Amino acid sequence: LDNEDVFRACRTWLLAQKLATVTPKRFRYALNTEIIPRLLASAKKTTYKWLNRLGFYATEEKKGVYIDGHERADVIEYRQIEFLPQIAQYQALSTNYEEDANGVLQPITPDLPLGEKEHVIYYHDESCFHAKEYSKRIWLDENQQKMPLKSKGGLIHCSDFISLEGRLVIGLRDARQIIYPGGPNKTPYWDTVDTKQLLAQVASAIDIFEEKHPNKVAVFVFDQSSAHASKGDGALNAFAMNLS
Repeated sequence: LDNEDVFRACRTWLLAQKLATVTPKRFRYALNTEIIPRLLASAKKTTYKWLNRLGFYATEEKKGVYIDGHERADVIEYRQIEFLPQIAQYQALSTNYEEDANGVLQPITPDLPLGEKEHVIYYHDESCFHAKEYSKRIWLDENQQKMPLKSKGGLIHCSDFISLEGRLVIGLRDARQIIYPGGPNKTPYWDTVDTKQLLAQVASAIDIFEEKHPNKVAVFVFDQSSAHASKGDGALNAFAMNLS
């Protein structure tokens, strides 16, 4: 880098790249194939040192504070007065597990009242995975600034049902649904108007449950999400109405 022509060529290449796409790996490749192909191949350690000398530094994209509202007074009241007592009633009718002296979980069947059926609680579990299109660590010039992206790239949404004994699956029949939302050629996300996707998954889950747990009662637990809300057929929706 003490050579002025080499320094200028490196800076020109770095500043010509799309914002926040510079990495030591890409810079090293450019050094060895474009910038100074006649010199010896540069080492990975060299590219880190050169990036710093060329005015680029590593930083991490940070977003603002997100508050989920779990500790709001009304949420705490609902959780303590309604949710937990209701779940306790269902658990009293369900098989639970206790660890024995050997560290093995043993099933404890419920003492059911006369005429009562055993209940099996399944919690709706949603997990999101990103397709490695988002890099938290980026290299920028001292005069560059990048706004954090709202999205972390392509999304894989996994919607499943989990109980104490595991997932809701029997043989090749699986209640899990995998969604690839976003974009014209990808699966649409949960419909927030009629929730057709979720309702179809629940209908399939009930069929699988009845085959796996004959003569038992299914309890499906969902979180309070607007994506899980649904309106009946023909219901008025202010967001879909012409208000002018």
